[in-house]
Amino acid sequence: MILHNIGVRSSWVLGGDEAVKMVAEAHTAGDDFDVCFMDWRMPGMDGIETTRRIRVLVARKR
Repeated sequence: MILHNIGVRSSWVLGGDEAVKMVAEAHTAGDDFDVCFMDWRMPGMDGIETTRRIRVLVARKR
């Protein structure tokens, strides 16, 4: 709600698998996220592994 009030579009999910899926869908649509906030200890996949998987998905080829 705070982010919305200052004009920031935001989304949230409850776990790592959902986060990876949401980021992948946004990336495919060309609507990438600028920032992802992660909880260190999420149910299922933790924040570290979630971040690793997201980085693999959106890595730029050089």
